[in-house]
Amino acid sequence: MNSKKLLILAGALAVAAVAVMLLDKQSGPSISEKTALIPGLERDINNVAAISVETSDESIRVERTAEGWVVASRDNYPADLSKARELLVKLAEAKLLEAKTSKPENYAQLGVQSVDADDADNLAIALDGVDSGTIIIGKTATRGGPGTYVRRSDESQSWLASGRITPPKTALDWMQRDVINVASADLSRVEVRPVDGTAYTLIKPSKEAFNFEVEPIPEGRELSAPSAGNGVAGILASIRFDDVRGAVDGAVAAGSMVFYSHHGMQVQLDISTLDDSKWVAFSADYIAPEKAGDDDQNVEEVAADEPTEQDVKAEVDRINASLAGWYYQLPSYKAGNLLKPLEDLLAPLPEEQGEELED
Repeated sequence: MNSKKLLILAGALAVAAVAVMLLDKQSGPSISEKTALIPGLERDINNVAAISVETSDESIRVERTAEGWVVASRDNYPADLSKARELLVKLAEAKLLEAKTSKPENYAQLGVQSVDADDADNLAIALDGVDSGTIIIGKTATRGGPGTYVRRSDESQSWLASGRITPPKTALDWMQRDVINVASADLSRVEVRPVDGTAYTLIKPSKEAFNFEVEPIPEGRELSAPSAGNGVAGILASIRFDDVRGAVDGAVAAGSMVFYSHHGMQVQLDISTLDDSKWVAFSADYIAPEKAGDDDQNVEEVAADEPTEQDVKAEVDRINASLAGWYYQLPSYKAGNLLKPLEDLLAPLPEEQGEELED
């Protein structure tokens, strides 16, 4: 075979090899350029009307309303706007980077199996108002740049998408859970009014005092410690709820607590019990504090560091507007101090005289 024929044969073989390579590459999904996880979402992000999240334990629906985002699956409680915004931006920016497995038996390794599968710890997301379909959000990638494994529920192919997409997995995690924050240092007194048991009042003798006094203390009794009432007085500090409901049908009134601040704000907690749990309804009012007398030293300097009447009234309005109509379950370390019995603040009774020793 002469050299000319050899060159022609070599060229033919090269063309055939390239053809085989192209066919092999086209046999699976390919991306000529980075493709959006949800095409058009970046353009139409403001058209999203709702976010549906499905896990093995819970179905969550977060909806956009005229007043803002709400968790529709939980009595329309206000959602944390930042979490809705963060998720939508991440979904809009996410690009499909690399095709992964299309074999169902391998889905669990990437966390892209059905949310109904055994031991599934992933979630599925769908958006109303845009053509998103349902997207299963799997594990985050552990190598390379930030990425998340995903799969469209109606497709067998899974993908590595750009960015860390980590939506909240429970309805509570979608909510703004901060309720109220009034430090005990800002309080002048607290009234505890149980339906059953003895009512009592915690009184701070001065703004500078650390401990609250307790009145009345039964004759012959004393507090277990000078700070015995401080835990009760500190209930309003940095409250984050464990659960919330629009109604607590069947709950029984257990009593109320009223917290009075030095600045004129009055916060009332109406407490009910249901299935051994305490549920709290909040309300607030403003009562102008007594004016300081001319003999009080440094009045103007102290007042400059304190909230104005306008500030206090604004906080009262916020509490009533945002908390009215809701019943909150507080963390156990807070709930344990709700309507705490007076007896629990007192030192134990001494053993009765003449009590016989046990054999």
